Amino acid sequence: MEDGIVHKTTEGAPQGGVISPLLANLIGDIIDKELEKAGYKFVRYADDFVVMTKSKEELPAALSWRTWGGEHGGRS
Repeated sequence: MEDGIVHKTTEGAPQGGVISPLLANLIGDIIDKELEKAGYKFVRYADDFVVMTKSKEELPAALSWRTWGGEHGGRS
């Protein structure tokens, strides 16, 4: 819904749809494994997660997909 008008979705899973929790867990599992492999501390509950870093400056790298197993993956 946007500005009170309902729009039909043609792609993706609708929020609150029956498949939404399953997809959140599948993607969440990947995120969990990659954050753990990169050495970050984190907490996830359903589709919400918190990544803890030692400094504010470290946070963008922790949330970057490139960090997770990519060319320059992991913490130094």
